[in-house]
Amino acid sequence: MVNRIWTLSNKPIPFSDALKEEFSKRVNELLKKTKKLARVSSRIHIHGGRIYFYYLSEAHLPENGIYVGKKLIDGKYQEWVFARITIYDRNGDHCTADWQNSSLRWHVVHEGSLENCIQYIETDQWGFAPPDDRFAAIHDILKEKDVRPE
Repeated sequence: MVNRIWTLSNKPIPFSDALKEEFSKRVNELLKKTKKLARVSSRIHIHGGRIYFYYLSEAHLPENGIYVGKKLIDGKYQEWVFARITIYDRNGDHCTADWQNSSLRWHVVHEGSLENCIQYIETDQWGFAPPDDRFAAIHDILKEKDVRPE
């Protein structure tokens, strides 16, 4: 018997600049309606038919003071992706909520509309969001300083 691996053959839609702007506005409006996701998410990034959600955490600096890795924000914060929504149609009716495991592989954990996927991430059924409000507090501190991640 041969092992068969089934994969999702659908590809996300290509985004024009106008479509990126439209989805960006739509997602930001939906984020305002959420309680936890709006506080924890430092920014969203739309690329390749996917919407990435980022959060900020304090960087663990080595004792020798030499830091190698992602560029630090305000000298001590790192930005990490914690969720992704893949969009398969222009209306946002067919999307998937994707979760990234510790080996940096993405897994589809929910399928539905854009609104439905954001609601699914909000309920944190797969441990999407960071573990506590410490990350939201970092986001608030940087917001007050008007420091923006690149």
